[in-house]
Amino acid sequence: MRKSLFIVFITIITILFFNCTVFSEIREREEWYLLMMNEKPIGVSFSKIQKSGDGKFYEYNSFERVLLSLFNKQEEIRIETKQIFYPDLKLKSIEFSIGEKLKVEGEVIGNKLEVFVTLKGTTIQKSIELKEGLYSLDILPDIVRSFGLNVGNSFTIPVVNPETQKIENIQIDILEKSVFKYKGEEKEVYKIKTELPGKRGIYAVYTIDEEGITYEVNIPKTQFLAKKVSQEEAKGFQPEPVDILRSSFFKSNVTFIHPNRVNFVKLKVRWKEVDINEFNFKDRRQKIINIDKKDDKYEVTLEIRKQKAPKSKIKIPFEDKNFSKYLQDDFLVQSKDEEVVKLAKEIVGDEKDALSVVKKIVNWMYKDIEPGVEFRIPIATEVLESKKGMCADFAILFSALARAVGVPTKFSLGVSYSKIGGFLGHIWNEVYIDEWMPVDATQGQTEVDALNIKFTESDTVEGTQKIRFELIDNLDVEVLEYKEEKPHLKFKGKLKTGFEDGTYTNIDYQFKISKPDKDWMIRKKDISEDSPIHIKPKDKEEVLVELFFRDVNPIMKPMELMELQERDYKELEGFREIEKRNIKFRDLDAILLIYERGKEEKTRVQKILVIYQDIAYIITLIAPKEECEKYKKDFKKIIDSFVIIK
Repeated sequence: MRKSLFIVFITIITILFFNCTVFSEIREREEWYLLMMNEKPIGVSFSKIQKSGDGKFYEYNSFERVLLSLFNKQEEIRIETKQIFYPDLKLKSIEFSIGEKLKVEGEVIGNKLEVFVTLKGTTIQKSIELKEGLYSLDILPDIVRSFGLNVGNSFTIPVVNPETQKIENIQIDILEKSVFKYKGEEKEVYKIKTELPGKRGIYAVYTIDEEGITYEVNIPKTQFLAKKVSQEEAKGFQPEPVDILRSSFFKSNVTFIHPNRVNFVKLKVRWKEVDINEFNFKDRRQKIINIDKKDDKYEVTLEIRKQKAPKSKIKIPFEDKNFSKYLQDDFLVQSKDEEVVKLAKEIVGDEKDALSVVKKIVNWMYKDIEPGVEFRIPIATEVLESKKGMCADFAILFSALARAVGVPTKFSLGVSYSKIGGFLGHIWNEVYIDEWMPVDATQGQTEVDALNIKFTESDTVEGTQKIRFELIDNLDVEVLEYKEEKPHLKFKGKLKTGFEDGTYTNIDYQFKISKPDKDWMIRKKDISEDSPIHIKPKDKEEVLVELFFRDVNPIMKPMELMELQERDYKELEGFREIEKRNIKFRDLDAILLIYERGKEEKTRVQKILVIYQDIAYIITLIAPKEECEKYKKDFKKIIDSFVIIK
């Protein structure tokens, strides 16, 4: 999946940077919380506060363990925080870490917050000017009590936005007094509403009593809930994977089999409350046809066209001072990092034409960076190291490489059609080559298809986030009409997609394949449009032929795609490559890969990868090593039955 989205950042940043563990008052104590999303437990939180510095300060320590899931990939995140407070509840210092990936240290010295961010041995220092002392949301109940726990009270406090490292004043409102049932007892509580730093439109509601004990922290838009539990309950919890990405997308009224072929779309975008002036719909692809507003509800009709890249009229490096902000290095876009600069120069070589440079970078990324889920802060050097990422990773790395050689870039944020059947949040880039031109490194596109719908743009990632959070559960897209580039099929027979007499035909993906005889079965792995086809003997579970098919950018060559796929194969237990070579398959260039896997009982795997136009086919033959010869003839029949419909 190459798309990315609103909810991923919301959930990760909310959990990683906004610890929901709180304590009742500035006194020595311990608290346990169960962290939930979509009513399922995803983690636990523990906090402890005690006096330190000969009683002059208070030390707050917390630990969170969270299980995150994105498209069935799971990872446990461990977060530790240590904060020191003055008796007046102002922050003195903070230490924050996410496993071994990230460590942040900060200390208030005079009128500055000195911040040190360490990523894998590399430390970045930043000074933040302060007009007054800082607070932390981790002790919000005590802050509220110090201001007066009275219904109707409203006040603001300065906190640090962890994404931008800037100071923000957030508003806190005491909403109401009510009754809350905790372990069978009724407690008189107050509902406290607070904004979250950097997430306009996202707020948390605390449920606390007069002693400052917090029973719940609810973030409605993210379906996130932290609730007070006993130590025994916390230690006994079993996390349940919640796919935070799949739960956030919204379905399309039209299903697109090949989104990359759509070159025109007319659609309506609907939302409420967010002022239309906060959007930036217009670019060289998008045109506003109509705007309707009724009360606080908006409906905008757009036409979007896939356009050819314009001829470049500039050479790199582009040094116009009016574009300096589009060439800036920052914490995420590390365009001045030695590794980034060196790689960018290697990719570009002696090329000076701006458009040609952009194409070289996009092509390199599409061939060398694998789409996949990575739980991390999307920093350019981190993406380079893992060679894997989602759309934010692609957009940030592209911007770093392009700016490193003098190509101005900016970020576009909106939604894009996903093969899971709807629209997801997405971020891509624009480059300046005498005019601004969209590029999508995630898709390998310098001519972006019509199903990328832009809402806003900025020279920084942070600048695109202004409306992102306000659109959660507040967005609808209706496709009115569309056009797509359809391949010219020479085949004149009457074919339809489906199974018939042991043969599966797929017109959309232009192929058919058959089982070898009646002792074998043929079926789809699941009900999705692009589900792999499985062919296997009825009496042998260990033997399988799988046909996998997917859209691919035509710039990708079979060997390049196989090497990208092979990164995952090499992680298999007992992996040993036997053979890999170029072959001809149905008069097309193809790759043959044979390897073994398994520690004791070896399995032999043979893969044939071929690309026709914008579709890649991978035929995989799997059998226990000692039985390969037994199924050799059946495998050959299946391979011979595979036909690309041209």
